[in-house]
Amino acid sequence: MLTSQTMSNEVQRIQDLETPAVLLDVNRLESNIGRFQDIADREGVALMPHVKSTKTPQIWEMQASHGAKGFVAATLKEAETVMDTHSGEAPFNNVLIAYPHVNPRALQKIERLIQRHGAQVGLLVANDFGGEIVYRHFKGSESGMPEIYLAVDTGLHREGISPRGDESMQTIMHLADIFKEKLVGISTHAGHVYKKNSPVKVRRIARGERDQMIRFAERCRLEAGVTLREIGLGSTPTVNFFRNNQEGGSSITQVHPGNYAFMDNLQVGLGVAKPNECALTVLATVVDKRVFREKVPGKKGYRERGLIITDAGSKTTSSDSKPHGLTGASIYGAVYEDIRGEDLLDGVNVTALSEEHGKMMVPRSMLDQPIAVVGGKIRVLVQHACPVTNLAGDCGGIYVVDGERVIDNWKVTAAGH
Repeated sequence: MLTSQTMSNEVQRIQDLETPAVLLDVNRLESNIGRFQDIADREGVALMPHVKSTKTPQIWEMQASHGAKGFVAATLKEAETVMDTHSGEAPFNNVLIAYPHVNPRALQKIERLIQRHGAQVGLLVANDFGGEIVYRHFKGSESGMPEIYLAVDTGLHREGISPRGDESMQTIMHLADIFKEKLVGISTHAGHVYKKNSPVKVRRIARGERDQMIRFAERCRLEAGVTLREIGLGSTPTVNFFRNNQEGGSSITQVHPGNYAFMDNLQVGLGVAKPNECALTVLATVVDKRVFREKVPGKKGYRERGLIITDAGSKTTSSDSKPHGLTGASIYGAVYEDIRGEDLLDGVNVTALSEEHGKMMVPRSMLDQPIAVVGGKIRVLVQHACPVTNLAGDCGGIYVVDGERVIDNWKVTAAGH
């Protein structure tokens, strides 16, 4: 891995990097962090970035300096790395582990994490069964009981209880009975927003996410006698359009976006970002091009198209075309007009991947354009940025750029696991 010192002598421009390389535009990064912090400040909520997207201490430090109040993690390595970055310091000692860990070894690690850092650790439970496992493990522990959040399913159908019906009230009463004051909040992730395709629909999901959580918190207070201190929600698209409750009663207290620091082609499609606001991209080299004959569906005969192949395959850009396993068009990235990464080429997408190859079907005439020069470099806007940083942990880290200049190389310390 190149160090900052060797890069200053050997690699000064994007064009000089070995590919595939993950690029992070530091100015776009800071702008995205600042914009979402402004949303949180305006709406009176604590911004707690989800570190599964960034996995990099330098980015967490930027988020903290802008006003983040804590962090959200999924894996234990993420939580450990956040707390180890600045042990005992706010906001790095305020971590919500937003994953329903029930494995005894995982709970032992959380116990040691609390003991080592004396940190304020929140732990998500998905139902009363998981809650019982967590309670039995931490009951009488020297570390003390972590703060407990209950997962609420507002539409993704991944984990958590429904905010409707009598069963949810029975669950909240049971958890309040065993955890007492340690049951502090509820949390949700409206990942089903990625099924949508317009800002209008995203706004509707954002309102629904907020309203379901507020109504559920009010039900807990009025029907179960349980007052919740924290009400958290968030995906990058819904937080982008977030407006808090201003009508009295319960209101949202935390938002948990992760992808917002980077943005990606999914966010562009949802109207959350523009291509020149996306901070995380991949530099690739064109390794092959050819004319490709394909049968016309439902018709006789063939048509000819151009096929461009790069060295950025699934080991770099990720085969995750949509998060949460949601289905849709198999697009793995878009392509910028040039290496500056400002505007996208219309209709040019990465549509197939193998481990070391990215494939783009283009009009045959485009084989004569600069994008198709074998040995030339192109810049890809990844479809879903979150897995890309994890992959970068094993392939040279992230190259921090200012315009076309390479200024640093950051290790992705929370990658893996």
